Amino acid sequence: MPFAAGTAWTARSGGTQITDVADESSTPLPSSQVVTDSAGAIAPFLGPDDASSTLWMDFGGGTRFLLVTTDLAGRVDMIESGGGGYVSTSRTITAGDGLAGGGDLSTNRTIDVEFGTTSGTVAAGDDSRIVGALQRSGGTMTGALTLAGAPSSNLHAATKSYVDSAVTGGGIPASTVNAKGDLIVGTADDTVGRLAAGANGQIPVADSSQTTGLRWAYTNPVVVALTDASTIAIDASLGNLFRVTLGGNRTLGNPTNGVDGQRILLEIAQDGSGSRTLSLGTAWALGTDVTGITLTTTASKVDYIGAVFNSAASKWRILAFSRGF
Repeated sequence: MPFAAGTAWTARSGGTQITDVADESSTPLPSSQVVTDSAGAIAPFLGPDDASSTLWMDFGGGTRFLLVTTDLAGRVDMIESGGGGYVSTSRTITAGDGLAGGGDLSTNRTIDVEFGTTSGTVAAGDDSRIVGALQRSGGTMTGALTLAGAPSSNLHAATKSYVDSAVTGGGIPASTVNAKGDLIVGTADDTVGRLAAGANGQIPVADSSQTTGLRWAYTNPVVVALTDASTIAIDASLGNLFRVTLGGNRTLGNPTNGVDGQRILLEIAQDGSGSRTLSLGTAWALGTDVTGITLTTTASKVDYIGAVFNSAASKWRILAFSRGF
């Protein structure tokens, strides 16, 4: 109701009239009446400190209206103390490294980023110090990289001095080998050596009598054509089946480069004339089964001699002699 005068009561009906009322400037209201404005709205007013949280306004007509009161002083105290979900103005915002500003909450505060080139400041996007910087996801480095020290776990980068030291202390120099097919082998504890390349068809086999602990050996028959001469030379390292056609009476020379336990087979053929004889060098040994070598005299016939090398005796011991093929 516009411009209506009303009184405040402690109850919806009956009760006690509240007469200690004043406007916002604490001026007592005339006749303890509250007057509405032209829109019928009740202007704010002050009541007694011990007033109930609710008042009933009576503007005549027999009906009272409920009015909820507010304890303004108590609400201010609560806000200032930080209660009721509010933050006290005594609280402060402190600027950390790289930031400036802050202060208590008695007024609006601004936190600024502190740009600069000294410790505790933030580098700006156009800072010349970060031109060409690599992203964490990767990139190409064009300058030198300085590391803090030697690597201590997998995937750590290593300095040049660390790598050089590791190679010098435990690396194997390339000069250890000097030919295609050479092998680097262990010759003793923490010691390496070179096993020279073998011949075609050979494989390395264990042999404790060798300095390297290995020797080359043939796994399949390797046929070697011998040169006919008055004394027929044999290099046992070249194969395990040796062929020759006799052009006269010959001596079978002492084989060279034999390996203990090596077995060889000699294929001795008569030429078109036949009747050629064969004497044995001093490194050949006969037993009680094969007591001599008498070749077939028929022209173009072939005889076979089988032998095994005993390095302790330095002898090629003849195990078999088969004639007339």
